[in-house]
Amino acid sequence: ALVHMACQHAKSSECGYGCSCSEQPDRCGNRALQRGVRKRLLVFPLGGKNAAKGWGVKAGEPIQAGEFVCEYVGEIITAAEAERREAACPAAGLYHFELSGGRFLIDAFAVRNVAAFINFSCDPNLEPRRLDALSGDKSLPRVGFFARRDIKTGDELGYRRDPNATTRKNRSGSIVCLCGSNNCVGRV
Repeated sequence: ALVHMACQHAKSSECGYGCSCSEQPDRCGNRALQRGVRKRLLVFPLGGKNAAKGWGVKAGEPIQAGEFVCEYVGEIITAAEAERREAACPAAGLYHFELSGGRFLIDAFAVRNVAAFINFSCDPNLEPRRLDALSGDKSLPRVGFFARRDIKTGDELGYRRDPNATTRKNRSGSIVCLCGSNNCVGRV
């Protein structure tokens, strides 16, 4: 895909309506989130020693380092609402992704896409990137997962949990890590 010189934003932004490529957005390589999931991803139940993790996501085709995989989607809520929801259902905190210094979060507990099934890993093959929304509101970025390295068909996808990924109450690393990596630190 073509990336126009004027569209070579930092990793934190995608092209929008005011870019020089807006007349041919399908030819611009800087619109990954806008295009949506393009890679085949397989949601599967984990069994055996991994059964406690519940579900996982595998690559259904090879993914090259740097390629967009999927967006982390959910409801945008305030930190106060996140704490209220977590008090009512502690598991909800596992699906919170903090944005912009903690004022807002993405809550993927009830409203989600395939990204909510991607497990945490101490040896991640994905990296989350915050990308400015087309609205220009930097306090409400979108989050996309990109391949950190080449991923083979059948590899389970995983990302390192953001230390600010949940509400302040749970930032003590109280969640036991089940990634099974040789680099596992034991808690996320």
